[in-house]
Amino acid sequence: MSSSLSGRNVLIVEDEYLLASALQEAVELLGGRVVGPFARVQQAMQSIQTGEMPDVGLLDVNLGSEYSYPLADALVERGIPTVLITGYDPDALPEAYRSLSYLRKPFDLASVSSTLERLTFPKPSPGEARGP
Repeated sequence: MSSSLSGRNVLIVEDEYLLASALQEAVELLGGRVVGPFARVQQAMQSIQTGEMPDVGLLDVNLGSEYSYPLADALVERGIPTVLITGYDPDALPEAYRSLSYLRKPFDLASVSSTLERLTFPKPSPGEARGP
């Protein structure tokens, strides 16, 4: 299956194990490489500060005791396409985040695929190495 996700690093932040596993499986089926999955914002922040930079972020909005908005801000500041995952209507998101892509729970492979296919990825700088 040809995909714009092929060879891309996808950060997954989801606190529900089964949903994180489903997202991981979907990303891998679409040819992407998973960074994470992480259940907490701090874990994901450490990853992007010290590890390989993702090409896209899939972030569950509500991580139980915290929200993923600070992580979304960090990704957007770096020009990384970000998809917010929520069970709520997108109008329930704070206005500052309504322009981001979103994935509505419950989701399936087709909705994950179509959401990711709509993203536009920045082109790597000449000579920039991406992953192994």
